[in-house]
Amino acid sequence: DYFRWHYVEGPGAFFHVWLNLLLYIEQVFSIRLHALTLFSPWHRMTEPRREKWSVEDWLGVIVVNSISRLIGFVLRVFIILVGLICMTVHCVGLLVGMLIWFLAPLVVSATILGGLSLIFIAYGSTL
Repeated sequence: DYFRWHYVEGPGAFFHVWLNLLLYIEQVFSIRLHALTLFSPWHRMTEPRREKWSVEDWLGVIVVNSISRLIGFVLRVFIILVGLICMTVHCVGLLVGMLIWFLAPLVVSATILGGLSLIFIAYGSTL
């Protein structure tokens, strides 16, 4: 029963938890939302145009709105990159975790047998 659970049911549960954590990372960093709004102003901070038209007002609005969009772009790219790095580390963690999961019973068995053989070798040489 143990080996059926460990090698058949356990990896499925392990993968399910891993997938939930991967979706959680995507939600925490809002990668999809940041990618869709990449060129939007940061926190919708924009300068509205006034009723009266003037070149100075028009250039001021363009400069402030462009800076807000540039800040939004830089911060969103940074957040997306950090999120993708976290997702990559998480994917590598899946591979390492699955390797440890599958090899753990073999390592435990090998260390028990190795310890027993050392005991028998130590007592066999003194007899």
